[in-house]
Amino acid sequence: MKTTEQLDAMYEEMLNLEICSFDEIELVTGINGYNEQTLNEIVYYKTGYNELEQYLECTGMDGDLTL
Repeated sequence: MKTTEQLDAMYEEMLNLEICSFDEIELVTGINGYNEQTLNEIVYYKTGYNELEQYLECTGMDGDLTL
């Protein structure tokens, strides 16, 4: 289970990488809750990767993101 700080880092990285928009994240987390599963479901729907870590690894983006 991720901390709020880790969830916030995921949220920001998803926006920075333009995986999704602010409005998309707000809508989905408003319905399903602000948690790791919900954020990873957005990543899956938008990219086909199961989680943000997998997306970063497979696309060669190693950023300083501590998830």
